[in-house]
Amino acid sequence: MYRSKQYTEWIESCRQQLENIEPPYIDYPFAIEIIVGRPSKRRMDIDNRAKAIMDLLEHADIITDDCLAHHITMFWSNDIEGCQVTITKAAV
Repeated sequence: MYRSKQYTEWIESCRQQLENIEPPYIDYPFAIEIIVGRPSKRRMDIDNRAKAIMDLLEHADIITDDCLAHHITMFWSNDIEGCQVTITKAAV
């Protein structure tokens, strides 16, 4: 997959913001809930956001590999800006 300069800059910016927290180290099957703030009235596919967020979590060393995602729940919200991510251990 080709990653544009804008995309790689976004990943780096987010990674820098996450440096101030003590990230978990998730190397086991997990469940993830992603709530995405709707950025505009434009029609946008929510599933495109999932890959970007999973890439970010890997680059920030929060998850070791996105293939460990057992299930993903994702939805739009008009009540937040950006996104909110909750990760729990998957019951497999």
